[in-house]
Amino acid sequence: MKKRGVSLILALCMCLGLVPAAAAANAWDGSADTAWYDASRTEFILYTAEELAGLASLVNTGNTFHGKMITLGADIDLGNKSWIPIGSGSAKPFKGCFDGAGHFISGLQMETLDTNCVGLFGYVIGATVRNITVADGQIASS
Repeated sequence: MKKRGVSLILALCMCLGLVPAAAAANAWDGSADTAWYDASRTEFILYTAEELAGLASLVNTGNTFHGKMITLGADIDLGNKSWIPIGSGSAKPFKGCFDGAGHFISGLQMETLDTNCVGLFGYVIGATVRNITVADGQIASS
């Protein structure tokens, strides 16, 4: 019985030792993934920092997401990589509905010259942004 208990503890310790390696494998590299987007759909669930950055990329190239719903499916760590806000001015605003579904965005890091487009969302018009918490962010002006 003692051997089984010791074996269980050792197995648990080995599993816990793998957790940091798994977390490091999911660290955001600053890239954007837009493969999830299909213009014919109206609802999307984003799970990764790459997909969230893909949303920023799509909006900042002119897709307003008007009439579309974006929902977060997980907490997202931006890993203190340089973030480009979703929406980059009156010509390229976010106009959809973004529901964070109670999730957290952490590690948002920005350096900006444009104090009008700052944060997770830089520019929205007629949009809804709800149920999201941005934690551990830092925005600096240059």
